[in-house]
Amino acid sequence: MKRQIFIALIVFVSVFISGCTVMDRITDRTVARVGLTKLSVRQFNEKTRGYNKAQKEIFVNSWVEHQLWRKQAKRKTHLDSRDRLKIKKLKDEIRITKYKKDIKSDLRVSENDILDYYKANSSLYRLKERAYFLEIFSFLKKNRALEAMEKLKSSNNAVSGSFARLHRDSECHPKLLDAIRKSSVGSYHGPLNINGRYYIARIIEKYSPNDLIRLEHVSDDIREKCLIEKYIKTHDKKLNELKENTNVKIYQIPS
Repeated sequence: MKRQIFIALIVFVSVFISGCTVMDRITDRTVARVGLTKLSVRQFNEKTRGYNKAQKEIFVNSWVEHQLWRKQAKRKTHLDSRDRLKIKKLKDEIRITKYKKDIKSDLRVSENDILDYYKANSSLYRLKERAYFLEIFSFLKKNRALEAMEKLKSSNNAVSGSFARLHRDSECHPKLLDAIRKSSVGSYHGPLNINGRYYIARIIEKYSPNDLIRLEHVSDDIREKCLIEKYIKTHDKKLNELKENTNVKIYQIPS
C-alpha cells in the first residue's frame, strides 16, 4: 500500500513539474492574460510595431481593460433582435469590403499606363510656384536623428526608413522652407524639430515656377491615380455583370 502511495506521489510530482514547464513556455509566449483570453507575443508585436516602452505599456493596459469590460458585458447583457441585425449588417459590410479589396489587389498599373497619363495630363504637372523634391528621414528622438545625420554625412553609411516626395513652397513647413530655400541640390538639413518629431531633409531636385515636374518625381502619385481609375472601371463592370446574372427587379418606388 505504501509502495502504491509512493509511486502515485512520484507520478503527481512529475506531472506537476511537467505542467509548470508547459505553463512557463506558455507564459514566455504570452504578454498578458485575462481569464483564458491571452495576448500573445506575436499579436503584441503586430499591434505595437514602432511603439516606445511607455506606449507599449499603455497598449497592454488598454487591452486588459477592454477584455475585462467585454467579459463583464457578455455576462450581464443580452443581445436582442435589433442587436443581432446590426451584427449581421456589420458582417455583410466586412465581407463586401474584403471582396472589393481583393478586386483592387488584382489590378496592375504598367509603366506605359503611367507615361500615357503623364503625357495626357502634363498641365497638372506644370508648376505655378517653386518646389523641391526631397528625401525625408523622420525620428522620434533627437539623439537618433543626430546619429543619422552623422552617418548621412559619410557616403559609406546609409540610413534606412526614408521617403521622397515633392514639396511646394505653399506646402512646406516654415522651418523646412527656411532650411532648403537657398541650399544646393544634394545637401542635407536637420535635424529639424517639427511638431515633436525630428526630420532630416536631402534636396534631390529644385524646381522654379513654370517648370514641368519630372516623371520619376510624380510616378507614385500617377500610379495611384491610374489604380483608382482602373478600380472604378472594374467595379462598375463587375456590378453590371452581377445585375445581368442575378434576378434583380426594381418595382415602383413609393414617393
